[in-house]
Amino acid sequence: MKVRRTSTLFVLGLIVLLGLLHPTVSEEIRTAGRMEDNRCICTFIPPYIAADSPRSNSVQCPAGSTEDVPFLKREMEFLQQHHIANRKQLNFQTERLQNVSVHIWRLEERYRERLGQQRTWEVRLLSLIEENKQLRGAVFKQDENLKLVTSRLESMTRELTYLRDLNWRIQFRVQQESLKNKMYRQTVEEIRKRLFAAEGDVGEFLWALTRVLATMPLSARQKLHEMVALAQTTPTEEPEKAGKPNASWEPIPTDPTEEEREFVATPKPRRRSVKKMPGT
Repeated sequence: MKVRRTSTLFVLGLIVLLGLLHPTVSEEIRTAGRMEDNRCICTFIPPYIAADSPRSNSVQCPAGSTEDVPFLKREMEFLQQHHIANRKQLNFQTERLQNVSVHIWRLEERYRERLGQQRTWEVRLLSLIEENKQLRGAVFKQDENLKLVTSRLESMTRELTYLRDLNWRIQFRVQQESLKNKMYRQTVEEIRKRLFAAEGDVGEFLWALTRVLATMPLSARQKLHEMVALAQTTPTEEPEKAGKPNASWEPIPTDPTEEEREFVATPKPRRRSVKKMPGT
């Protein structure tokens, strides 16, 4: 842009200088016979008068006279002065034209320099345009990568949301199972207490039964054993086998020393205190 402005100013200056020179030449051509500041303003071309014209000198003065000599001398002096003035004017105009030519040459040099600068700037501009294209391509790729990362992040967010919901459900199920487990532990504890109580009752019953059997005679014991064997037989067993006493049965000893030994070996059971299990 600066080079174009410089070239435009150069052309305008040249036109102005030519415009200044042209009116002076036209004024010299159109003006006749006067001098201003050692500057002749005339054309040296008299107006054309035809030979047969009534204003023609040949008609008015067919032959010259001696009175015209001083006039011709004055005219010659005037012409010489005009010639000298015109030489000075020509030198001055030549000098001005030389100055204008130098100025035009300098403007041309500046124009060439600016043109070279403009070319360098155009090359830089082309390189910048190419870099801009590359940067746009890189930005487009980064935008695509960012879109991929954003979509991946959204999918991961959805997965995390699903996993969080699943974790919440699992925690809820774990809490429910924990409550159920606690209830089961309480139930097991109650059953264990009942079992301990039942074991105590069974122990007392066995102790009482042992004492009762120890006081019974041998015949009564055998009869009781036969009754128990009959109760334990199945319907498919034969009657003779069902009625026989068990071969492994041994009678309870009735010796007082045996009774004392048995009594000492099997003391009366006591109820055990049920302790709480840890974690209940």
